[in-house]
Amino acid sequence: MAGYIGSKSSVTQVDGYTEAEADAEFVNDPNGAITVDGSNVGIGTTPVDRFSVSHSDGTGANIGIQVHNTDTSTASNFAGIYSTAVNGTVGMRLQAASHAGVTAATFGTTTNHLARFVTGDTERMRIDTSGRVTMPYQPAFLVTKSGDQTNLSVGYNDITWQNEVYDIGSNFASNTFTAPVTGKYLLTANISLKSQPKNAAWYILRIATSNRNYMNSQSTGHWDTNASDYLKTLASTVVVDMDANDTASLMYYQYTGTAQADIAVDTIYTFFSGILLS
Repeated sequence: MAGYIGSKSSVTQVDGYTEAEADAEFVNDPNGAITVDGSNVGIGTTPVDRFSVSHSDGTGANIGIQVHNTDTSTASNFAGIYSTAVNGTVGMRLQAASHAGVTAATFGTTTNHLARFVTGDTERMRIDTSGRVTMPYQPAFLVTKSGDQTNLSVGYNDITWQNEVYDIGSNFASNTFTAPVTGKYLLTANISLKSQPKNAAWYILRIATSNRNYMNSQSTGHWDTNASDYLKTLASTVVVDMDANDTASLMYYQYTGTAQADIAVDTIYTFFSGILLS
């Protein structure tokens, strides 16, 4: 860097500049690497803020700003960036540290304020001061029926859904959930049967996904002769692995017997839900 370092009353001359040429802490680098504009400083650019850095590197070898602590003589070693706002009442820390036997990178607030994570200038995740994490855009859905699905056939039947209680991300359509991203999803299904025939041997609730199927079955051998007069529930909960664009849906299966069973509209006992866990 070429210029003056220090105050105007005590100036260190660099690269032949005279004191008359320096009216600040240091003067602009004639090679254009450092630019001072009032109270703003720019490296590789004309500053638009108090400190601006710009560089062009297609290799990734230069990351822009590096902060190093080279002291290896103590167990505690910190390096990072700390900033405050609102007269110092809101603090933020981005730090790499080794302290009290723990070596870690740290990001967060240093004051009693929540932390927000944004993409596209929209908040996607929040951690409040009690450590509770909310992600309002996390894919999730809950669907129910608006009427009974009647006289189900012997064999497999697709279960239909008419009401979306919520569908975050709009990933549920035509009785099917489509995974927007690869991950682990919690799926929960519950159906309530009525008018089910006693002469059927088995009933099965199947969560059908692109990778595999998940079954919950019940036999009728232990049912009494009045079984058709009562609601019977089939339920299943599983954490499934899904790739992006994989699908999940529900099917009901009846093995043998009369085709007369109905899936009841009861929103307490008949529903299908899911959420992306990770």
